[in-house]
Amino acid sequence: AQAFRLVAERAAPLTGREVPVVSVEPPQGLSRIEERNFVADASRFRSVTGWTPRVALAEGIDLTLKSFQAGQTATS
Repeated sequence: AQAFRLVAERAAPLTGREVPVVSVEPPQGLSRIEERNFVADASRFRSVTGWTPRVALAEGIDLTLKSFQAGQTATS
């Protein structure tokens, strides 16, 4: 939900539209794995590989949205 809200927040200035992010009840019959939340901790991966992100999440979203917007303009 936080990621979707962040995308909606970052897209609003580019599109001129605010899109509400709403939560709905999950459909019946989901398996247990489909019902759970997942939060990753990349610290062990970072310590083993030395990897660090070059771009913060919000900046990456901005770059993606601007790229998508440029592609839409180029093909319009």
